[in-house]
Amino acid sequence: MHRQENYYQRYENIWVAEFSYGYFDSEQQKQRRYSAQALIYAKSQHLALLQLSDHMLNSLRADEGQYKKILPFLQYLDSSELLEKHLILNLNKINTEQPIWVLNPLDISETLPIDTGELSITQYPCAPFIGDNDFNQHWINDDLYALLYQQKQNTTKYSHCYLVIDAGVYHKHAGHFIVPSLMASGLPYRCLFKGTTQITLEDAAPYLVELTGQEDIRFLREIFITHHTPDIGIFIHTDSQFDELYNHLRKFSYLQHETNKEWVFFRFYYSLSLDLTLKSLSRGALASFMRNIGAIYGLTNENSIMKITVADSIREAKLETVTINNRMHHNLERYVQQRYFHKVKTFIQENIPQQCQVPEEQLLPFITKHANYSYLHGFTLELTGLYYIMARSVTAKNDDLWYHTLETVQSEPSNQEARSYKLLKECLTPTTWSQS
Repeated sequence: MHRQENYYQRYENIWVAEFSYGYFDSEQQKQRRYSAQALIYAKSQHLALLQLSDHMLNSLRADEGQYKKILPFLQYLDSSELLEKHLILNLNKINTEQPIWVLNPLDISETLPIDTGELSITQYPCAPFIGDNDFNQHWINDDLYALLYQQKQNTTKYSHCYLVIDAGVYHKHAGHFIVPSLMASGLPYRCLFKGTTQITLEDAAPYLVELTGQEDIRFLREIFITHHTPDIGIFIHTDSQFDELYNHLRKFSYLQHETNKEWVFFRFYYSLSLDLTLKSLSRGALASFMRNIGAIYGLTNENSIMKITVADSIREAKLETVTINNRMHHNLERYVQQRYFHKVKTFIQENIPQQCQVPEEQLLPFITKHANYSYLHGFTLELTGLYYIMARSVTAKNDDLWYHTLETVQSEPSNQEARSYKLLKECLTPTTWSQS
């Protein structure tokens, strides 16, 4: 208990605030608003609030602002549904001389299409194809066939159907390269990369493939029956001809990051996070992306498919350049975190179901909470974080063993991989060393 009290005392004067603020942008002649987090060093919540108010007025030059919550640091970690690594990594930035540090500012000046209803994302049931259907001719099940070829859910019927397929994912599941398969299929196709990039990344690149009128192609049967995986790519309905759509999509395979101005490859065709990407775009950027696209379909898991469309008002909006903005980066980071949390949950359930002392219905929030604590204790890799969370799950009802083992392991000069392995080993099979 003494060790635990000392641990909490280390962070007792650190607070986390969630707040928003605004100011008038004289260059653009309009009001700008932002939401952000702040780490604050103060001896009370009242003093923390004063620090935040002073910072908004004098450092951020805000003409208005408000806070959503101000909590003690550890209490904030306990209640968070995210991995707060940015907060943890910046703890050393605040002290009596630098009492506040602002993180993760997000521009909330503009209401996004997802909030106005101008971006529509609809989920439809779509079970994997597992046998013959009524006509014994489709490479996909009847639900997906009705969506893609009969366009039953479309108010507007489009003349062309395309697939943007990820060659790397195809190779992983099919066991062979995509180009020979595309050549043999007879389908019109072209790599979205050109030149040296195409030569270098041919087997990991995106390819545009036209499916119009092709309902029974062996290539498609192999993908969606033998090698089915949700992240294979996306489908597109449009009235655009092949070359027109090809030239349009090439613009989005390589995007600039809005903040650091770096150019990076961008997998807009990754169906599992496409909705997060489009939810992050402004009206003008979304108009640019959907300019030659009627509807997009993406398999989100093995039993559903999403359909993405935009309102006519978006198509009439002034076009803006699509970049990787802070909202998009934030959303994709959250997606990666959630995938990691679910992987950890599955690993625990499959490997230590008897030893785990956390009820199944509480396991996911438990993992989220202790992912933060693993980061706080220096276990910043996926594997070391996994070991830490597993170790805590088998000692959830034995705090004395946990804190003693953790403190002892942390005092050793070894790297985090060795420390996390020893922590897990001692918590799974306590020895005299870990109980002394």
